[in-house]
Amino acid sequence: MAEHFGLPEFPRDILTDDMRRIISHSLTGGSGKPPHRNWFAASKGHHSERDLRILVVFGMMRIGAPYRDGNYYHVTPRGARCAGLTLPKEC
Repeated sequence: MAEHFGLPEFPRDILTDDMRRIISHSLTGGSGKPPHRNWFAASKGHHSERDLRILVVFGMMRIGAPYRDGNYYHVTPRGARCAGLTLPKEC
């Protein structure tokens, strides 16, 4: 049983390529380096807004502080695990 709202684990193969890119970008900034951060900034209407909301509902990401007219999003341990990544030790 998953730790988020009692939901079952979200299978890796259900993550779309775009969702994997969001999680990867959140943790690496697209640098190709190991995870060293944990944030994704998205203004209202961002092209990834739908996927971000789905990731939040399934406990893969959480909504953070406001960013412009949108929010920062942060990967949860569950999201990192399902994407085959790890969270950075310090963010």
